[in-house]
Amino acid sequence: MSALEYISYALFPRRCALCGKVVPPDMPVCDRCEADLEYVKGELCPHCGREKKYCSCSSHRRFFESQTAPFYYSGAAKRSVHALKFDGRVQNAVGLARFMSDSVKNNFAGVKFDFVCCVPLSESSLKKRGYNQSALLAKEIAKEFGVPFEEKLLSRPFQGKEQKTLGGIERFGGVIGAFDCAENKIIEKAAVLLCDDISTTGATRNECAKLLLLRGADKVYCVSAAITKKEDGKCSEQTSE
Repeated sequence: MSALEYISYALFPRRCALCGKVVPPDMPVCDRCEADLEYVKGELCPHCGREKKYCSCSSHRRFFESQTAPFYYSGAAKRSVHALKFDGRVQNAVGLARFMSDSVKNNFAGVKFDFVCCVPLSESSLKKRGYNQSALLAKEIAKEFGVPFEEKLLSRPFQGKEQKTLGGIERFGGVIGAFDCAENKIIEKAAVLLCDDISTTGATRNECAKLLLLRGADKVYCVSAAITKKEDGKCSEQTSE
C-alpha cells in the first residue's frame, strides 16, 4: 500500500458491505458476515434463480425471463436487508447493490439493458418509511451498468393486502391490478432490469413484468438482494415483498 493509499484508507476506511464494520482494503465483507452468508450457486433454475432442489416455479406462469440474487435470505444477508428496509440503514444499499450487480453480470451475461427500474411502494408505505429500499438498490445498480434509472416508471396506487399475510398462491392474486406504468415513458422493445429487495414467490415482480411487457418492453429480467428458499412449494421464510 502506497503512502497516499494508506492516508486515504485511514481517513476513509473500507467497511463491510453488509454490516458496516471496518475491514482491510481487499475484503468486501468482514469475516463474521462471510461465515454467515449463504450464496446462491450451483445448478440454478433459469426462471426462478434458485438451486433446482428448491425450485417449484413450474406451477406459475412467469412474465419475466429470469431472476437472480446473490444470497439466500438468511444469516448476514437477511440482517443486512432487514436493516436497510426497517432500521433506516440506507448505506447498506451500496454494498448489497455491488453483489447484486455481480450476480446480474454472471447470470445475465450478454444482455444489454436499456434501463433499470424498481418495484414501487404505495404512497402510504413510502410516506411511512421515507424511502423505497428497492429504489436505493436500483439506483446503485444503474450506475454500475451506466444506464438510466427510471424510478417513476412503475407506481403502486393500490396497496391491497400485505404480501407477508398471504400464502404462496394467494400472493399471485393479491397483486393483480396493484401496479401502474407511466404512459409518457417510451419503453418499446426495451430490455429491462427490474430490481427488488427480497424475492419470495416472485408474485410482485411477475405482476410488474407483465405490466412492462404490456407497455411494449421486449424482455424483463429481475434481480433481488436476497431470495428465499422454497421447499415443497412453500417459502421457508415469510417476508413482505
